[in-house]
Amino acid sequence: MTYTGQVTTSATQPTEHDAHDAYEALAQVHVVDDDAGVRRSVRALAESVSLRCRAYESAEQFLAESDRGLSGVLVTDVRMPGMSGLELYARLAALGRGLPTIVVTEHADVPLAVRALKLGVRDLLTKPINEQELIEAIGAALEADRAWHQERGRREQSLARVRRLTPREREVFYLVVHGRPNKQVAAELELSEKTIEIHRANVMKKMEAGSLAQLVRTAVIAEAAPEYGALMGDVLRRLRVGAAPLAAHNGHSNGEATNGVAVHHNGHASRAH
Repeated sequence: MTYTGQVTTSATQPTEHDAHDAYEALAQVHVVDDDAGVRRSVRALAESVSLRCRAYESAEQFLAESDRGLSGVLVTDVRMPGMSGLELYARLAALGRGLPTIVVTEHADVPLAVRALKLGVRDLLTKPINEQELIEAIGAALEADRAWHQERGRREQSLARVRRLTPREREVFYLVVHGRPNKQVAAELELSEKTIEIHRANVMKKMEAGSLAQLVRTAVIAEAAPEYGALMGDVLRRLRVGAAPLAAHNGHSNGEATNGVAVHHNGHASRAH
């Protein structure tokens, strides 16, 4: 299973290709099934397409031995002694450790399928497992997980740039990305236009933006981070304005796609996005 990354032009920041390589080094297929034969089969299938795989015989073992910062895809049986596959998925969601999940079962009846999809499970496959279907499902889940990690990385990078700004620069930043021209910014902050020009130049430099459009894009990405509201809270209070979402203001989306099966982002259940 191969993935493609795009190389960016920045010499100082990690490139898309770097992020892709970092993800490849961490991602793996996590198989949780009480059937040793299934564990061996899935592991052999994953390794046949150069994917790393780790197998567990129970949900309890997986919870005890797996790392908190998981990457990759979870393949689990719906019915196992002790905790079931769906219960494991729900537990991971509650712990903020969600993964795109493929559930396999011997009998995929309608109530089970509805329950799985409502929980946010990515795929439900029946035994005996069709190897081609499974490998395609794993590949799609890994792409979703990689995209989620990539988007999180962009948010963290954009948020780090906002943190570089002084309190005054954050005020200028907020007003500029919300469409205020320099003259209006100067009037609202009771400063000269020349001073605003200096602050704006500093904002562009610290935010590593070559144009206003790029500055707005970076702001939209940063705004999607949970910490953004607290970071900009003092600015909004000083400006006496309410939070106006840039994504709606500028017609952008925050870039977070869903799997099309539930409300969980990119197949992740309640991760700390």
